[in-house]
Amino acid sequence: MARQEQGFLEVVFGLEFYHARSSSIKFLGNLMEEDFYEYSHDDVKKNIIRHGAGLGLPRGWLEQVAEIAASAVDKWVESKSTVTEEDIRNQVINQLRPLNADVAYAYENYDKII
Repeated sequence: MARQEQGFLEVVFGLEFYHARSSSIKFLGNLMEEDFYEYSHDDVKKNIIRHGAGLGLPRGWLEQVAEIAASAVDKWVESKSTVTEEDIRNQVINQLRPLNADVAYAYENYDKII
């Protein structure tokens, strides 16, 4: 077992596992990654604005839509003990659809060529 300054590396059955001292766990070799992040209203809002900005919508209006959607997601997150990043993304999309289908589409397909 090789020790490193930030954590330690363990080899089990030929697979390397890095044990971090923080709350996040990373397995080397892209076997599996689990990161724990604290939910942020501001990050959700910024992401909505960023994805909607490419549509040429007025910034003030987009900020209002983002605030409404992020506030609804806040309430949803408060009722859960644990959520995944995908859960939050799906909830944001569900909140955006009735507000503006184009922004919801841009948010949903951010990683695809449109």
